[in-house]
Amino acid sequence: MISGIKSAKLKLARARKQLRAIKRCIARYSSTRPHKVTAKAKGKKKLNIPKPPPREISILAGEMVYQMRSALDHLVFDIIKRNPNVATVDPEWREHCQFPLRIEISKDRSTPLAKGEFSRSLPGISDRAFAIIERMQPFSDEDDPRDFRPRQKLRG
Repeated sequence: MISGIKSAKLKLARARKQLRAIKRCIARYSSTRPHKVTAKAKGKKKLNIPKPPPREISILAGEMVYQMRSALDHLVFDIIKRNPNVATVDPEWREHCQFPLRIEISKDRSTPLAKGEFSRSLPGISDRAFAIIERMQPFSDEDDPRDFRPRQKLRG
């Protein structure tokens, strides 16, 4: 059986192929000049896009996101599997194990979140691995410029 790390790498390689296909599809679409800019009153302009982008772009993007998410799940599975006591923590850990994504947390909570909040999806995970996963969560403390999480990067 292939390891979680090798499997994750294969999934990320597949995601890169899908990204290249998306870029090619966008380039083909853009080369047709699918938009028109028209002048409006008072020097304003209006952008019209009479030819919609190909649906293939959204399908490829969905597949790419799926592969990236799946790579994270495979990594977490491999990390948890390395704990020899995981079966005593959660006998059904294989069914619950996944890379957790907490998009938002309530205002009355503070970060970092406690390890216990992830016990179902990360049963028996080491403190070190948990700290890395917790730091990767997309919620952020927008008032703290040192707290650079993926969500802030996307807003860039």
